Amino acid sequence: MMKFTHGERAAAAVAARRLCLGAVVGLLPAAGPVDAASVFRYVDDAGVTEYAADPPADGRDYQVVEVDAELPDAAVLAAQRRRDALLSGAAAVEDELAADKRERAQAVQAARAELAAARKKLREAQAVKDGDWQNLANGRRHLQPAYFDRVAAARAAERAARDALAVARRAH
Repeated sequence: MMKFTHGERAAAAVAARRLCLGAVVGLLPAAGPVDAASVFRYVDDAGVTEYAADPPADGRDYQVVEVDAELPDAAVLAAQRRRDALLSGAAAVEDELAADKRERAQAVQAARAELAAARKKLREAQAVKDGDWQNLANGRRHLQPAYFDRVAAARAAERAARDALAVARRAH
């Protein structure tokens, strides 16, 4: 699966939709037979030969040309195959974009779960246990360095999980 940036994904989706719409609209006239039509051929002031559905209004000389507008069956089938290929290609791009969006949403959910677990471990690490105390000769006691190390490690893990969630949200 190709990886896109957010801007590339949006541009690809817009391009795919435009391509499909253009293909469908462009192939609509080719979808069925059209009767023969009269076309008027004339030369304008610049010497350019032009074809129009109506005779020139200024009284120029023109020729009536009969045009068979019906496409051969092979051309219609080829146009339909091209249209179908474009539509399936656009559908594949849409499917890929949807799968990429699902992956990003799952990454955010996983990061949230990791953050919740890290916060729970931090609360557990901050809870003072009987073995965390060190008794002094003067009758006082204080927390051992192992307690502070355990809390610092849990805070670092919670901070890393928070940062990972922020990265996942930015990618989403």
